[in-house]
Amino acid sequence: INQTQCGNQLLYMENQNKAIILGNGPSLSELDFEYLKSRKDVVSFATNRIDLILKETDWYPDYYFCFSSNLTHKDWYTSVDKISSNTKTKCYVSLKYKKYVEKM
Repeated sequence: INQTQCGNQLLYMENQNKAIILGNGPSLSELDFEYLKSRKDVVSFATNRIDLILKETDWYPDYYFCFSSNLTHKDWYTSVDKISSNTKTKCYVSLKYKKYVEKM
C-alpha cells in the first residue's frame, strides 16, 4: 500500500463513527458477531488467524492484516486464503502470501 492509498483509506475511516480491532484471543468468544454485522457505522480490523471464528459465524472484517513470520505451517496460508476469499474485505498481507490474494 502506498501513502496515497493509505490516505484514501484513512479518509474513509474518518467518516465512520467507530472501529473495532480484533486479535485472536479468548475474548472473541464473548463478541456478538451478528450484532457487529448489523452495525454499518463500525469499521472492523482483524489480524492473523481470525478465520478460526468463521466456523461459528459468517462475519468477515472490513480490513485484514497478516504479517506473521510463521510461514512454515500451512494453516497460515489457509487462513489468508479464507479471509481473502471475501471480496468485501481489504487485505494487507506479507508479500509471502501474495499468491493467495492475487485473485482479489
